[in-house]
Amino acid sequence: MLSKLQPVKSFNRLVGKVYAKMPLRYVLIVPFILQICGAVGLVGYLSYQNGQKAVRELATQLENEICDRIEQHLDSYLTTPKQINQINLDAIELGLLNLSDFQTT
Repeated sequence: MLSKLQPVKSFNRLVGKVYAKMPLRYVLIVPFILQICGAVGLVGYLSYQNGQKAVRELATQLENEICDRIEQHLDSYLTTPKQINQINLDAIELGLLNLSDFQTT
């Protein structure tokens, strides 16, 4: 048990000697500045990560909206010829359109 405490005591002496030669101003200011730098760094990192997540979500929403709009325009564009053909077919069936008379048609 005594051998385990020996390195701790020598470390405490070493730290005590270093702090004994250091001005009190540095002993109080350095840990405070380290805490501030750590807190600012952590908040900055978390803000950056949150910003990246928000940008990814926004990009996904915009991609989905663009895909939906393209699909809507294509449906509208491709439905028109089908409707025209159906109208012509109905006109032919009702006898309103005579295919043998090209001038009138």
